[in-house]
Amino acid sequence: MKPKNFLYQTMKQAMKAWNNTGAFTFKQVKRQRDANIIMTDIKRKDITMPGIAFVKDDVLHIGRKASKLNPVINLNPAFLNKSYVRKQLKDSGIPADQTDLAFSRWTLAICEHELGHAIGLKHYKGAKPSVMKENSGVPIQAVDVQNVRKLYHLGQ
Repeated sequence: MKPKNFLYQTMKQAMKAWNNTGAFTFKQVKRQRDANIIMTDIKRKDITMPGIAFVKDDVLHIGRKASKLNPVINLNPAFLNKSYVRKQLKDSGIPADQTDLAFSRWTLAICEHELGHAIGLKHYKGAKPSVMKENSGVPIQAVDVQNVRKLYHLGQ
C-alpha cells in the first residue's frame, strides 16, 4: 500500500490511537520482513467485509509483542470507500455535509478494530460500547484497553 493512500494514512492514525491508550505500542517499520503485523488491501467485491485480520497461530501469549500471532490485516477498498459508506448512512439521519467526517471516523474505527484482532482481541459481546464489536463504528473504548491489559497481564 502506498504511503499517500487513504487507507495507509488511516491505519497510521489507528496505530497512533492504540499507542495513545498506553495498552499497546505499534511501531511502523520500513521493511516487511521486520514487521510483526502485515497490512495490505484485498480489493475484492465478493468479500463483503471492510476488513479482516487473519491470525495464523491463535495462541495466547505473554508479553507485548504480536510476533507469535503472525497477523495479516486485509483492508477491502471495495467496502472502504465514500460511495459504499454513503449508502450505509443514507437512512441514518446524518446530514449530507457530515458524510465525509462520518466516512473518516468509520474507516478509522475499522482500522482500530482490525488492529485489535491483530493483537489478540476477539469480538466483544458485552453491553458497553467497544471498538471490538462487529460493525460498531466507535473508537477504542476503556473496555478495549482493559481487555488488552488483561490479555497481556499488564494490570490496570
